[in-house]
Formats: sequence, C-alpha cells, structure tokens
Amino acid sequence: MCPKEKSIFGKYRRYFDAINDAVLIIDKNYNINDANIKTEELLGIKIKDILGEKCFVVLNVGFCPGEKCPLPKCKLNKKRSAFETKINGRFYKVIVDPVFDDDGNFDGSVHIIMDVTANKAKELHLSQQLAINNEILENALVWIDILDKEGNVVLWNKAAERISGYSSEEVIGNPKIWEWLYPDENYRNEIFQKAKEILEGKLNVIDFVTKIRTKSGEARYISWYSNKLYDVEDNFYGSLAIGIDVTDKVKAEEKLRKSEEKFRVAFYTSPDAVNINRLEDGLYVSLNKGFTDITGYTEEEVIGKTSKELNIWYDYKDREYLTKQLKENGIVRNYESRFRIKDGSIKYGLMSACIIEISGEKYILSITRDITDYKKAIEEKEKLQQQLFQAQRLESIGRLAGGIAHDFNNMLSIIYSYIQLAQMHLDEKSQVYSYINEIFRASERATDLVKQLLAFARKMPAQPKIINVNEIIFNMLKMLKRVIPESIELKFEPVDNNCFVKIDEVQLEQIITNLCVNAKDAIKDKGRIIIQTQKYIVEEEAKSLVELIPGKYVLISISDTGEGIEKEHLSKIFEPFFTTKELGKGTGLGLATVYGIVKQNNGFINVYSEKGVGTTFKIYFPLIEETKVKKSVDMGNKGLIYAKNNETILVVEDEDYLLDAIKMQLESLGYRVIAFNNPEKALENIVEKKIDFDLIITDVIMPKMSGKEFFDKVKEVIHEPKVIFCSGYPESIISAEGIIGENIEFIQKPYHIEDLAKKIRRLLDS
Repeated sequence: MCPKEKSIFGKYRRYFDAINDAVLIIDKNYNINDANIKTEELLGIKIKDILGEKCFVVLNVGFCPGEKCPLPKCKLNKKRSAFETKINGRFYKVIVDPVFDDDGNFDGSVHIIMDVTANKAKELHLSQQLAINNEILENALVWIDILDKEGNVVLWNKAAERISGYSSEEVIGNPKIWEWLYPDENYRNEIFQKAKEILEGKLNVIDFVTKIRTKSGEARYISWYSNKLYDVEDNFYGSLAIGIDVTDKVKAEEKLRKSEEKFRVAFYTSPDAVNINRLEDGLYVSLNKGFTDITGYTEEEVIGKTSKELNIWYDYKDREYLTKQLKENGIVRNYESRFRIKDGSIKYGLMSACIIEISGEKYILSITRDITDYKKAIEEKEKLQQQLFQAQRLESIGRLAGGIAHDFNNMLSIIYSYIQLAQMHLDEKSQVYSYINEIFRASERATDLVKQLLAFARKMPAQPKIINVNEIIFNMLKMLKRVIPESIELKFEPVDNNCFVKIDEVQLEQIITNLCVNAKDAIKDKGRIIIQTQKYIVEEEAKSLVELIPGKYVLISISDTGEGIEKEHLSKIFEPFFTTKELGKGTGLGLATVYGIVKQNNGFINVYSEKGVGTTFKIYFPLIEETKVKKSVDMGNKGLIYAKNNETILVVEDEDYLLDAIKMQLESLGYRVIAFNNPEKALENIVEKKIDFDLIITDVIMPKMSGKEFFDKVKEVIHEPKVIFCSGYPESIISAEGIIGENIEFIQKPYHIEDLAKKIRRLLDS
C-alpha cells in the first residue's frame, strides 16, 4: 500500500472509529470483516475475537437466516431494516443497511448497533406502572369515574358498576347517564350545574352527598370527592370523581333522629360507654361521650361503621355470643368481654345490652363499664400469689437440696479417704494407681455437683477463683447433651485458647446450663445451639455501645435457632418471676439468676433476638492475663505433712465408716488416734478418764449433741483446747453458728488429706 493509500485508509479508520455506535462490516456470507473501536466498549468483546465470525452468532440471533435476521428482506427490497437483540443481559437495536455491487448484486451489509437497555427499562417500568394504576382504579372498593371536559364518562370502574347497576359499556360516552342517575329534572340541573363548575376547573368538591337512582330503581346516597385532571402537556383534561356509598349511614342517621330525644339526657351523660348498633351487622348509629373517652375514637370515626370494620372486639365470637343471647332472651346483663380501643391496646368491659326497635328495625342498645383497672388489680394479686408460691416452693426445694448435699458429702468423704489411703500405698506409675486416680476425679466431679446443689439452695456463698472458661464448658458438654434432645445439635466453638476469668466455677456452670436449657425450650423440633468463647477488647470509643469499661474481656456467646423473643418481652426477661412459659414449666428465675451472677462478677450481658430466627446471649467477663494465672499443682499425696513427737488426736464422728476412714488417714500421717462415734462417750472419757490428747477433730452435725455443744463442754474442763470442725455444710453456715475463732479450724467434707494435714500442723505448731 502506497503512502497516499495509507493516509486515506488511516483517515477512513479515524472516521470509522469516531462513530459513537458499534458498526460491523459484514460480507455476503455473513462473516464479520471489520468493526469500529466502539464495538469493544458497547458489546464487551474484542474486535480480534469476532473478525471472521458469523454475524448471527455474535449478535445472538440464532441460525441465519432466521426469524430475527433482516438480511433476506434487505436483499429483496434493498432497504434499511432493523431488529432488537439481547447480548450478555443488555438490549441492543441493530440497524442493517444492505450493500450492493455495481451490478446490483448483494455484496454484504453494514450493521449499526445501539445500546437501548435504559430505554427498555423505562418502557417496562412505564408499562408496569400503567398496569398497576389501571388495576388500582378498576378494583378499588369505592366508585371511581373520569369525565372529560364535555361531561362524558371515559372511565367507569367495577365499584361504580356494582353500586349504580350500570355497566361501563352502557355508560362510557353516553350522556344519558345523567338522566338515569338523577331522574328528577330540577335536581339533575342542580347537580349538573355543580358538575359544570368542576369540569370548567373552577371547583373541587369534598364530601358532597347526592341521592342517585340505581338501575334497579333503588335510591342510594353517594358522598363525592373530585379533583381536576391534566394531560401530559399540563392542559386541563377533565375531572376524577370518587364516590363513597353512605346510604347506610344516612338512613341510620335519619332513623335515629326520630327517637333520640326520648333518651338523650341519660344517653349522653353516662360515664360508661353507651352505643346503639344495628342488630343485623353491628353498624354504629349513635354513641355517647363515655364511648369516645374510653375507646379514644371520635364520633365521626365510628358512626356508619360496623364493630367488625373497627376491629373493636378482641374476640369476635363475643359479639356473636352476645347477639345470639339477645335474639333468644332480648337482654344480656353483666357479660364480661375484652375490646380493642383506637391505640390498639386491650381493655376489659362489663357489658349489659338489650334490643330496641327504631322505625321498625331492631338495634342493640349496650352499656359497657370499663373494668380494666379492676381486672389488672385481680391479675396483679394472682401474680403476687403465684410468686409467693414459687418462692415457697423454691425454699422447700432448697432445704431438701441442702440436706441431700450434707449427706452426700459424708459419703464422698468416705470415698475420698479410702482413695487417698490407697494412693499412699501405691506406686504412682502403676496401672492400679491410674485406675484409682480416675475414681478420684469422678469423686471430685460429684463434689462439684454437690456444690451446685448447695448453690441452688443458697447455702453456699460464691468462691471466685481463676478458671479457664473453655475447660469448664468442655467438661459440661456431656452433661448438657443429656439434657438436650438428639434432634438439637449442640456445638462448642472456642475461638481463642486460655480464656481465663475470675468467677465461682459453680456460678459459671449455672449460667451455661440455664441459657442452654432456655435455648432448648425455644427450639420446637430440630435446630442448633452454638456456644462460642473468645477474647474481646473494648476500645475507649466503643464503650458506650456495650456499656463496658474499656479493656480486655472474655466473651461467651450462646446462640440458638429457636422461635426468638417478642420485642415487647426483651426489656423484661431479666426480671425475677417473669416468664413466657406455660404454668408449671418455668419459675421466671433462670435469667434473673444469670443476670445476678454476671453483675456480681463485674460482667455484662446482652441479648439479641429476632422472632422466627433465633436468639443470642452475649456475656462479657473481665479477662485474666495468663501471666497472672498460677500453674495448677498435681493432685495426689505429694507434700503431705506428717506428725511430730508422737502427737495424739481425738476424733468424734457419728458415721462409723467415715470414723474408720479418718482414723486410718491420721494414723498414716503418724498420729496416735482416739476415736469415738458419739460426743457423749468422748466427753465421758475426757472428764472421767482424763484421757490426754493434743487436738480434737469433730463433726458439727450429730444426733444428740452438736460438735459446738461438745466443744463448749470440753472447754469447761480443758484450758484452750484446739479443734478442727468438719461438716458437709460450707464454712459460711458454720461461721453463722459462731464456732470459728482462735485455736479453731474448719474443713468442709469431702476434703483432700493434704489439706487436713496442713490444718492439723497449723494448729499444733501455733
């Protein structure tokens, strides 16, 4: 190609690429020979990828020649043609210009392609809007018609057909409709004059009532509302009229006026709600100020409507029952019912009613006294009685739990003692030692269970210590899975390791158990409960969002896929005795207990819930850094402190098996032991036989004489004796009895032998 040709071609190319639409050059075999640069932008395809390709493939019109392909038609008429296509989700208009050689033979075509997606969307939106508007007009419950400037009907909806009896085919474009609706000429002229002012754009009407004659000859009253209409060029077009059938209201008012003077004073001065309703359908025809004061409705909002339209009955069956009784007996006295007032709240009413007749039609005259405050007082009294019952029941359960825990601790003490004695005689590396150690661990878990019983009975104070939340929850999973049915999946997902907090272990278990049981109850059939733990940092700027002091926390989240909590209940769920469960299925104390424990341990709890989706409780406890956590000491008999100088210990325990176990433990520590199974016999030996001893170990709770009474009598004959009290009850209860003091120690059953050994030496060496 010579320089001149190159220059011409370059110029042609620049012009070609400057076209703002995509342009394809097609040969007579439908192959794409060239395309301008806009093609790539508009169609999202590379020119090099389509050169040589069939045009009908690229333009997504199927096999050519097909229905959409314009080329066969262009060949014949040698004229421009166009079609639309969709490529990669967008709409395009394609203009096809055929090209012929000097002999008039078809030589190819030029395709000009324009993106019309936006226009398509506008057309679709407009079409949908028109369809919606037409649907609204046609199916509106009120009469709607449109008149042009000459007063001819151009739209007549279904409600207009139903009320008037005339079809749209009879009415549209027919001026006789005025004569049909208003057969009286004078009245018609009066109405038509008003319509003329409307059609001239001089007047809009609001609640203009006219009396029409329907096709069947029935007279009906219509309340009219009109507005001017303008076309797209803002030219006055006609008017839109909306008619509401107020026949029942007008007739009701007319009938009422004939008899209302007879009882006006009594009717309007009563503080109770007094109203008159049509027997047939409950249509309100009159009401007093007491009615509006109690319900919140205005008279205008009620008259002409039925009780069903106002949705005033909480249970519409009450109205049906009332009507049935009135029809059978003519009167109802003091019928208690609930009704819904204007703001949606529910009130209680004591209703008396009778049937009266006005102009030959039957109506209900009813008087309703508002007894809502009285009912609330009764409900509050019942609620308080139920709370008292729950508190008494819990107190009884607490006493029972405390007694069981005491006896169980005694049995555990025997098991602890013999396990530790066995361990003292075994090599720690032996298989038997490991078996016994597992029994020892099971006994410790049983001890924890007793602590839970005592905590439930409020007989054991909190004993906060640094614990790893993850370990506690992991150890609870087996127990929780026994409480939760197999149809509910329970998952534990610790996000971070070593989540240390300072809390009573039993209290943490109470929190987890209560929330998991609540989650289980919220799931109707199948679902999931997920427990998550993680470390959480509250920044200074975020403290107002979570109501926490900035710092590091352990976040425990318990989520379920249950039915969720109603919004109106969320603010009350932590209140004592508040429950949404059926009577007998919940005390209303579970979440209150959780809340109290969390606050007691400087934590924070929040709840997120969505009805039908589920609930998540989030609990934040201050994080204890690992550097502050002391390493745990191995259990076993290491570090035992043995006797010195052949010391003697006097043991008093009413349980023989436990007495033998304590005696063997003390002897294994090198002490000489004098043992008695009742304090009376021990006291007798001390007083009469003058037995010599260095320390007393005595049970606190014994049948005839308590440990404190025994010790008080010993002090009468021995100066400043030293004693260790032991009991299945915790130290707090023993302290309340006044038996903790100088030369006195306390140890709670069951105990580790090394703890007992330390207390013995502390007293003997003091």
